[in-house]
Amino acid sequence: AWQRERRIGAAVGELNGGESVTATAFRSGYESLSGFRDALADLLGATPTAARSKRVLHARQLTTPLGPMLGVADDAALHLLEFTDRRGLDAQLRRLRRLTGAVITPGPARVLTQVENELAQYFAGERQRFDVPLALAGTPFQLAVWRQLLAIPSGATRCYDELARSLGRAGAQRAG
Repeated sequence: AWQRERRIGAAVGELNGGESVTATAFRSGYESLSGFRDALADLLGATPTAARSKRVLHARQLTTPLGPMLGVADDAALHLLEFTDRRGLDAQLRRLRRLTGAVITPGPARVLTQVENELAQYFAGERQRFDVPLALAGTPFQLAVWRQLLAIPSGATRCYDELARSLGRAGAQRAG
């Protein structure tokens, strides 16, 4: 399934680059246009023509002292960083696909290299702050919470009650 997603992701990249559907299908290893069309419809819910407008996000497994993580990014920002053994990872990936309208495929992205380097520096004790650009997507309340979380200095803690009060939403500790 991973190889299939990779092949489809590369094909979507070619289509976005202006390649013809026929050339892309055969270059991607499909023996017929109908097989290519069916694969796109199955994975993306889109025809080859509609797939031209799909964004491509790249995913890569990152090794950390706490365990393997999956990073998903484009060249502008990190969209997801999660432990690979987390039960809800598949649901998070589906949500990310739905929110971004993107196909997620294994591959390189400049931001993933930056994440990998910054994590290594952090665990080596050489970094306290991360500079990786983040793509935040959520409700207005979720975005406000995440901005507050990002403002907490390294090594500091906040309880849910403090966070809710800082948002002017006392009693919202369980919201969102």
